[in-house]
Amino acid sequence: MYSSLQRLQTVFGFFTTVLTALSIAIALTSFLHFPSTGRTYLPLPSTHLRPPPQPSAHATLHRAVVKRSRAPRSYDPTVRDYAHLSLDRVSADLRGLWHWNTKQVFVYLVASYDGGAREMVVWDKIVKTYEEAELKIGGKLRNKYGLADIEGVWGTKDLTLTLHYNVQPQVGLLEWGRLAMGGGKERKGSLVVTLPERATT
Repeated sequence: MYSSLQRLQTVFGFFTTVLTALSIAIALTSFLHFPSTGRTYLPLPSTHLRPPPQPSAHATLHRAVVKRSRAPRSYDPTVRDYAHLSLDRVSADLRGLWHWNTKQVFVYLVASYDGGAREMVVWDKIVKTYEEAELKIGGKLRNKYGLADIEGVWGTKDLTLTLHYNVQPQVGLLEWGRLAMGGGKERKGSLVVTLPERATT
């Protein structure tokens, strides 16, 4: 006869095995990338597997200014050049990243320069629902964080703006990617910002 403890261990071992197998199966279905309908269950078998809508992002530059000051909201007394960006008509359609196993999507705007060797985060947001995945920011979008070069002086450098995303699933692996910020009428190409000379005060 098995003791109660042995029976409990057997039941617990069977439960964890089933749970692990189920988690692996859920994670694998994410690679099928079913088109999302905002619901949290698999589509019916009669639903055709269509390619999900291609994610896209768009913005236009309103203004770029470089000022020499201390770091904003900081006790650091160091004075250096800080770039201040203001963007118009910022939008992004990330619904194609959303499927039934998506928990949330972390989105962040990155400015890269010196041939992509240096990067800094301009703005970020957590998208928690399918409805929020179609981003349309009214008014001006200003940089959320201080933009300073490690050398303390900007000069007239070119910043390439790219929208990065991190898809966080309910179960499975994280998915990373990036989108070029189209700035023209055709919404193609990258949005490149040339920093002006430092503003005099």
